[in-house]
Amino acid sequence: MPPHILKLKIGVIVMLLRNLDVNQGLCNGIRLIVRRLQNHTIDCEVATGSNKGNRVLIPRITLAPSDPFLPFKLRRH
Repeated sequence: MPPHILKLKIGVIVMLLRNLDVNQGLCNGIRLIVRRLQNHTIDCEVATGSNKGNRVLIPRITLAPSDPFLPFKLRRH
């Protein structure tokens, strides 16, 4: 897999592309405002929905595509 870099700025609005915690409202498509950037987490404020205003931490997620035809497992962190 090619190297990746995520460039964010404080105050920008981002959208989740996967369900992280349905009970906290962290579902696919929810908008968040970036409040603080850390090495392994992003501190965000929920911008939409019933949990609007709540602060949440979004962790770094390991990407591991599952291709059954590969004799090895790719993993990117």
